Amino acid sequence: MGLQVDRLGAGSMSDLTISTVPPNLIDVMWSKLRPHLELVIDRAPDEVSLETVKAKLKKGDAMIITISDGETVVAVNTLEVQIFETGHKVLFIPMTGGERMEEWLDRFLDMAHAVARDLKCHELRGMACRKGWLRTLKPHDWYELHAVIGCKVKPAGEASQ
Repeated sequence: MGLQVDRLGAGSMSDLTISTVPPNLIDVMWSKLRPHLELVIDRAPDEVSLETVKAKLKKGDAMIITISDGETVVAVNTLEVQIFETGHKVLFIPMTGGERMEEWLDRFLDMAHAVARDLKCHELRGMACRKGWLRTLKPHDWYELHAVIGCKVKPAGEASQ
């Protein structure tokens, strides 16, 4: 898939650019991407690391979309294709970090839908660490699919109640 670029608000106070970063430029852009990814990783430290995200991006197993104001990256979104046992193929958006979402969310979602269509995906999916995401995305036809639940493993000899 080629580089996609979308300019928002040309000529207005908010000139934002949405673009993909090709795998061979991840190292070059890393200092601008890392702070936004760290914000997300801090919310799920036992599930993802900067090193694994960077490796996936460089290998092409995931892609990253940046939202920039001039030379400044204001937000990032990562995308990955997931194929379930049934063959159902989805475009997963596991990480979104940054600012000024009200200025770029609509166009980013349009771009994500275009990427999903290009990759023959049937659905967009994401994981929300904060409940506010569902409120934000509901007007864009997003809905809750599952609730992730967990329980720490108890030490030996400690009974369940």
